[in-house]
Amino acid sequence: MSDFKPNDRSRNIAHPGHPRLGVRLVAFAQITRIGLVPSAPSNVILGALIATSPNWPTLLPLCGVCLASIFLYLGGMVLNDWFDRNTDALERPERPIPSGRISPKAALVTGLLFLMAGIGLAFVVSLALGCPLAASYALLISLLVLGYNGWAKTTPVGPLFMGACRAMNVLLGSALACSLPNAFGIFASLAVGVYIAGVTTVARYETETVPMWAIRLGKLAALAPVTVAFIVVFATETPAGPWTILLAGFVIVAQSQIFDSLVREPSGPQVPRHIGALLGQLIRIDAVLASAWVGFSGFGLLGLWLVARFLRRFKALYSS
Repeated sequence: MSDFKPNDRSRNIAHPGHPRLGVRLVAFAQITRIGLVPSAPSNVILGALIATSPNWPTLLPLCGVCLASIFLYLGGMVLNDWFDRNTDALERPERPIPSGRISPKAALVTGLLFLMAGIGLAFVVSLALGCPLAASYALLISLLVLGYNGWAKTTPVGPLFMGACRAMNVLLGSALACSLPNAFGIFASLAVGVYIAGVTTVARYETETVPMWAIRLGKLAALAPVTVAFIVVFATETPAGPWTILLAGFVIVAQSQIFDSLVREPSGPQVPRHIGALLGQLIRIDAVLASAWVGFSGFGLLGLWLVARFLRRFKALYSS
């Protein structure tokens, strides 16, 4: 398949009057979905808190795996647009590659370099800890990213691949314990994966009309994380329990409102925004799961939610 090459006129119409550096910065922020970047370390911190509880994870290795996760996320997002470049040329020509603001070659090289940086950082953490789990998880995430973008995206198993990427991201944080994840770590990672698989199912139809079955499936998948959190809260005694339930209630209400909006408007320009809003709930979901297991410290993840919320205020950015 040949690369789409817009002419100079289309390039100028898309971004009149912007300085070249500013255009490139906006294009980079768009292609990396920078508003959702904080959700990557949020997943990792969730896994680390669960695995190392009641102790705190060691700061330097934690920073290492968080940065590795960010690079893996960035690589996946850039490669997503590279693989979609010809489809986007027809359906979303304003995006960075079809609009000519980022060349296909630059996107491919950048995406692969990000993935290699993520694997490399995880490998360094593995060497420092003396166990191979971090590097192994990072390598598996990279393979899932390539598998999703290169093949699975257009198949029925595409949402499962994307969900597996996020589930493995939680397990990447659990690697700091240098042992296989405990039962709650496994269930928490699976719950996050199920949620993302449900959102991905809806997102597959963002340029069409989202079918009602996809909305219902997404709504059902959204219950997985709070269900896991409720089971832990009611099965154990934790001072943070009532506050965890309260936060989970806010999450459920917010998600219900988004899905109700999708029912009313299953097609059109609002659909990508609704999908972005669902993805924006991920950090609050991480906070619910973390606080259910480790107590009040789990609510610290809401700081990342505030950062992500601020970044997503810029209308030029997109999330899906």
